[in-house]
Amino acid sequence: MMENRSGIRELQIARGLITLRWASIPIIFGF
Repeated sequence: MMENRSGIRELQIARGLITLRWASIPIIFGF
């Protein structure tokens, strides 16, 4: 149970970092 929770948490963090990266690219080129 704990391993599955940590895995899900890692996936959520990785997903958040990817979304932030794709969101920051147009902002950088916009300015």
